[in-house]
Amino acid sequence: MNLKNYPAEGAAHKQTALWHVGLLQSLRHYSEGGIDASNLPYTYVSLPLRKPIEFAEKVREAIRDRAGKKVTVIIMDGDTTHSWRNVHLAPRKVDTPGLVHIGGVFTFIIGRLFGFKARQTPIAISGEPVNPDRALWYANLFHRLCGGGAGRTVWSMSENMKTSLTGVTWEMIEKVDHFPITLIRVV
Repeated sequence: MNLKNYPAEGAAHKQTALWHVGLLQSLRHYSEGGIDASNLPYTYVSLPLRKPIEFAEKVREAIRDRAGKKVTVIIMDGDTTHSWRNVHLAPRKVDTPGLVHIGGVFTFIIGRLFGFKARQTPIAISGEPVNPDRALWYANLFHRLCGGGAGRTVWSMSENMKTSLTGVTWEMIEKVDHFPITLIRVV
């Protein structure tokens, strides 16, 4: 049904994905290579961080310098990593040790075909080393804590807002509880 009702703006979205993340990522049906259109108005999208590990390191250092606290910063993405035992297939190339990238659409197909466990993806870790299984557990916890926002996809977002795919406005978005930054204290 989503393909049948695919808007003309979808072609521009796919072109953006091709330019920024390549063919294998653009073949995915949502969140291509970290490009996200949910929780944004009109036809806006957010592009993935270019160097997430550097960003995570800057955040960790800023917290250390200002608060005097030693922390580990993990940056998560809603894209799913598919796991079978200790094999973790990431949807895109990430800086997280233990996550393997074989191509966006292939990761999705293999993970779904074989029923691998799907969890959100830790794309960068700065601070204490974190076991890949633990990092994926944190990513899943983060996803539950941050809330669903306006919707998981642009289709669910527009349905929740009772408007067209391109009819979501900033005013509508501002009325939704969403916490894209979540602090988790581990004791």
